[in-house]
Amino acid sequence: MQDANGLPFVGSESIRSSIAGFTVFINDPSLNTAPVFDRILTSTNRTTLRPTTMAHEIGHLVAWNNLDLAIAVIDPLIDYQCHGNANPVDTWSRSSQECSKVAFHEGFGDLHAGLWMWLRTAPGTPVLAVSFPAPGDPNIGDVSGGDLALEANGATASSDASCGDFDSGVRPRHSACVTAALWDLVDDPPTGGDSVDTADLSDLVGAFRSYRDDWGCFWPNDNRCKNEGYLTYDPEGNNWKDFKAAAAASPNMTSTQLDGIENSLSLGGTPND
Repeated sequence: MQDANGLPFVGSESIRSSIAGFTVFINDPSLNTAPVFDRILTSTNRTTLRPTTMAHEIGHLVAWNNLDLAIAVIDPLIDYQCHGNANPVDTWSRSSQECSKVAFHEGFGDLHAGLWMWLRTAPGTPVLAVSFPAPGDPNIGDVSGGDLALEANGATASSDASCGDFDSGVRPRHSACVTAALWDLVDDPPTGGDSVDTADLSDLVGAFRSYRDDWGCFWPNDNRCKNEGYLTYDPEGNNWKDFKAAAAASPNMTSTQLDGIENSLSLGGTPND
């Protein structure tokens, strides 16, 4: 992965090696999904009509592999049906209210897609980002409260809302808010109360690698474990709070900085779900 000036993205070799050897099944009749650690299933022409989808799904592989999971931590049959939302997996959006686990991992997928669009500036890859600097700027731009919107070639701007459009009590359930928080960790220069200016994607991935992995990691005592929600009905686990606790151990992020981002976005939630 490189930035707009062709410079290597810090930590990218380690990230690439963690997902080496995955297979993409194009024109698969199933949904666009990454159900296991080494496979992406994508629908007809999706890779060319909406390349951001592929970048989003690769983001899921980054998460599954660095959490040491063979199968996606999200169960598509049940984890998209929290909080009165009975919508199936194929109707989630950045503005829908989902289980905290879904909101976090879909938000991370969008963070990965957004970084890819910004750093690669791939020809024909559309991006609508209200506060981005001009293309070619070597810095990753600030997105002012999460106004990162992804759209398909030739499509109108995404109707999905940004984090500021939601009531504070439900923000952890919206992937747009997770994307906004993660973007604040990797943007440069920091703005809007965000004091993190040295972190990048490798720090976020490093947080996944530092999740608990011990003999105590069995449901219901699996909080902040790599396997939280893995083959168990724990749709509110594996959330922003779990990530924040692990990320605080990074040399490039502190608990105070992470709390500041969380507070600025009202991304509270329950600590130990």
